[in-house]
Amino acid sequence: MKHMSVWDQLVQLPYLNLYGKVVSSALELDVFSHLQEKKTPAELARAMGWNESNTGYLLATLGTYGFLQKVGDGYINSQDAQKYLVRGTPDYLGGFIHFYGQNEGMVPMDVKKLLTVGPQPMPQMEMEQNLDFAQYGQMLCMSEEGYRQQEILRMVRNLPENGEIRRVLDVGCAAGLLGLAVIGDVENRSGVLLDQIPSQIIQASVDAAGLRERVKVVQGNFLTDDLGGGYDLILAVSIMLFAKGGMEPLMKKFFDALNPGGVLLVVSEGIAEDLSGPWDMMTGYLPYFLNGMDLAVRAGEVEAAARAAGFTKIESRTEQLCSGTQDTPDADTTQAAGSAVDSNNYATYEEMVEAYRSDIESIQAGDEYGNNLVELYNPLNYIGAEDTENPAWVKILCGAAEGDISMFNSLNLQIAMLNSGIDVEIEWQWDGGHVPSEVLGDSFSLYVDQMYGEYVEGAAAITKAAVQPLTANGTAAEATGTDLTSWVSLTDGQISFSLADAAAYRTAGASKAMPAFDVIDYGQEDYVFGTTEQDARHWDPILLDIFETYSDVLAPLFNSGTAQ
Repeated sequence: MKHMSVWDQLVQLPYLNLYGKVVSSALELDVFSHLQEKKTPAELARAMGWNESNTGYLLATLGTYGFLQKVGDGYINSQDAQKYLVRGTPDYLGGFIHFYGQNEGMVPMDVKKLLTVGPQPMPQMEMEQNLDFAQYGQMLCMSEEGYRQQEILRMVRNLPENGEIRRVLDVGCAAGLLGLAVIGDVENRSGVLLDQIPSQIIQASVDAAGLRERVKVVQGNFLTDDLGGGYDLILAVSIMLFAKGGMEPLMKKFFDALNPGGVLLVVSEGIAEDLSGPWDMMTGYLPYFLNGMDLAVRAGEVEAAARAAGFTKIESRTEQLCSGTQDTPDADTTQAAGSAVDSNNYATYEEMVEAYRSDIESIQAGDEYGNNLVELYNPLNYIGAEDTENPAWVKILCGAAEGDISMFNSLNLQIAMLNSGIDVEIEWQWDGGHVPSEVLGDSFSLYVDQMYGEYVEGAAAITKAAVQPLTANGTAAEATGTDLTSWVSLTDGQISFSLADAAAYRTAGASKAMPAFDVIDYGQEDYVFGTTEQDARHWDPILLDIFETYSDVLAPLFNSGTAQ
């Protein structure tokens, strides 16, 4: 919210309540599912039994929001509405928005009364008595289907350990759709869904997913009940608030329940200790604060508890999820890393650049032995050097959508190796993430066999079968893969796109490809000198010079990604 001036926020405020009612009503009426093809207001009103005149006004208003496009005398979904607001599609967000909009009233917030009189806590028992669990279960399913399932799948698929995950525990699973998405993603996965809500709600989700033989439903309290063991992955999504004051014992239960090398994936708010942000999490928890219930998890709280419980590799990042600005730590049992802070922790562009400048000065000052650690860390200082024994061959594989490193890094490595006489091949895999999948017919093991055959005397030469050209079109009725039409344009045979849109594609699931924009993570993927207080990527004096020279251009863009 800070990206908007106070003036901009205030002049829009009178319309926000109406805006929410318009969008919520459109979702409840399922308007967007009926506008996948162009319809006039009269056609839609007639098909749905609505008032024709008022249908026209509603569609026109949704058009001003960018949800619909006017085509002649009719309307059709915009590209984003088609993706996120059509019921039953993989990225459907409507159920989630409707659920959380309705639940705003579960904790009363009469701000004036709460400030003048004080907290008016609602007893937990009274809240439970007010719940219709059958209706609540249906709403829970709506809140988890579609986009939230894709969101958790993206996180799990990007884990280096994803290929080794066989048994999953989803604690506090609610309706269970998130855990079911992860379990159902791989044929030989099984798992346990655990929550206090009536087990028939969760079992109904299991049966609907066709996973009865692979999933066990347990009704219980993850804070007090035994979790079992032998898990490769534990999902803890939006549950850490229930462990406030006792987070370390829960983390120890998680640690003991995991197999060696297993992963705990936590999705939780990370509110600043001084309550300075993020704005959406502060707003969401304000009703609880004002009613005397501090349930909000603080930034770094999960990581500290995990470390104390015995986890030794902890990677955390701050992401804009559909549920708001969330911290997503994942922990396993092998290496040490740090925690995460992002560019929102800097109040201004100038403050961030000063921190960058200070970090570079500290690195250039050298360690206790006088070494510049960045120079020691840089592989370009060793490739082709006089005392270096170069490898015969190297293959570099990077995902094009992997936002943790610039693609130029891998390209510069290849150039340096080629100049040093190394046989090096680079592959940028389209839509690949942090750990790209192997391409059928071009696997890494095949490449090893080919290089062994070429460079080892007496070894058999291995050749790959020639590509067989297709002579007929396939039978697919719809396009598959990542939809680029929102940011790539094709005009008169010429393809064009903006750097901002390309960057958004590359950083959609990670945060370090473009230092300082939008997110700077602390200590991740650097087990040498990155800490929770100093950014390990604050190394490059050339980048600092760019920040300083072009500050007039870059400063207005600072943290602007939070508006996306």
